Amino acid sequence: MPEVPPPGRCRSYAPGHSVHWIQALHSANKPAVARRTRQGVLTAVDGDVLSVCFGHVEEPEALRNHDPARLRAIAGPLPRAVSVNDEYCLLRVGPYCFSVHPAEDAPLGRCRYDDLVDGGPAALANRTHTHGGFSVSRSSAGLERPNAPGEAQTVHEGQFQTAERGTGTGRDAVHVRAAQGVGA
Repeated sequence: MPEVPPPGRCRSYAPGHSVHWIQALHSANKPAVARRTRQGVLTAVDGDVLSVCFGHVEEPEALRNHDPARLRAIAGPLPRAVSVNDEYCLLRVGPYCFSVHPAEDAPLGRCRYDDLVDGGPAALANRTHTHGGFSVSRSSAGLERPNAPGEAQTVHEGQFQTAERGTGTGRDAVHVRAAQGVGA
């Protein structure tokens, strides 16, 4: 099997760009979300536009992704079975996830390569709007106490889809993805 190219350095979690781990885990581990995942066939990749056929629909659905070369390398020869979860804007090819964006919507925004410098609440709220989410240390986010298992602390009410932290060594991190319709 050919070597799988690593994901690019894009720091945007907006649909069609990088996959935030919250998207990947929720789409895989939440049964209600998994039930809303559609099975399809990737039939073409033309520039950043992917064509996916679902069921007996003759016209393929067009989706965009910012790293079509990586998708092509992982998918291999087409057609290829895939799954798409619209709620989390994800296309899965085997164990690999790609963030997707409906092609009929506005074109993909540009990739973002800047690192987060200021982790204060205002900067984090701004980062959600410009990059679609973030992952930072707890102290950078201004959260002083560790969360209890399963607890999420709110950083800015109403702007985030979820604010979760890992367990064990991940207890000192905050990971946020913008709610759908918020952000880049």
